[in-house]
Amino acid sequence: MKFSEFSAAAIPKLELQMESIISLSKQDWDDSLLGMLRYHLGWGENDHAKSSKGKRIRPLILLLATETAGGDWENALPAAASIELIHNFSLIHDDIEDKSAYRRGRQTLWKLHDLPLAINAGDAMYALSFISLGELIKTHSSEVAFQAYKLISHACLALTKGQHLDISFEKAGKISVQQYLEMIKGKTAALLAISTKLGSLLANADQQTQEYYYKLGKNIGLAFQIHDDILGIW
Repeated sequence: MKFSEFSAAAIPKLELQMESIISLSKQDWDDSLLGMLRYHLGWGENDHAKSSKGKRIRPLILLLATETAGGDWENALPAAASIELIHNFSLIHDDIEDKSAYRRGRQTLWKLHDLPLAINAGDAMYALSFISLGELIKTHSSEVAFQAYKLISHACLALTKGQHLDISFEKAGKISVQQYLEMIKGKTAALLAISTKLGSLLANADQQTQEYYYKLGKNIGLAFQIHDDILGIW
């Protein structure tokens, strides 16, 4: 199956998984908060702009890793949704920290709703990611679900380290290649590495195979970030 065919089959089910997780909290939340989350995820239903979803690359890679490692990718959907929600939580906060007014051709949450509400929406997105992850227990053992929690938690810590270094380097003047590489390990590479490893874990791959998948995701992430940073120079 081509990646485009796999993507066409997987993305609608991924969107449904994320929709279901967000809908679980609908009765407890204010409609404006739900609207903010939906807007950021590209499901906008207001006057600010037309729908603009991301590429969903990270969850797709997780699902593909599960499939190639011999598992059922549909059973990995809760983890894929969790990864995408973590990614979007980080983008909400990243836009605030970078003072970015636009993302994907639309105004960012903090520009539309101001800083306090945008920070709070990012926090909600973070919590929802773990609610989604908890649904793994329906199709996987408690040990596998626990390992998934650990992997996602460590990925979040890596993201905060990478962002800390990124912000700190803005005032550092000159940094070494090694410092730069250490920083970008906590950017795209952090989530892609966990996506591939987690995908193989959910296929019940052995530890050595999981490490191979981890290295694959990390290297893809590093290459992507370097390419993106080079484009950003011009």
